[in-house]
Amino acid sequence: MDGRLVQFKGKPVTYKDGQPGIKEFNGTWTRIWFPNGPPGYNRDTELALEEYSDTVKAQWNKFGQTGTFADGLMPELPPPRVCTRWDF
Repeated sequence: MDGRLVQFKGKPVTYKDGQPGIKEFNGTWTRIWFPNGPPGYNRDTELALEEYSDTVKAQWNKFGQTGTFADGLMPELPPPRVCTRWDF
């Protein structure tokens, strides 16, 4: 093993120009953007949970569950860290 990814989301990893990626079912190659895991924490990228209204929390929770925004509207506040994914 040379420390490179061999599998991601249950699919074999292939490399193009040194970048890891996977082939989708339709045959297209998709880059793995964070192969070493999420970036380190930066407090400037997150607000305290108390600063989010119940409406904004509900919007981000729906996005986290479905991948779409309620009523098609993206909240004006950044997502809470618990709603952030790094496996795209």
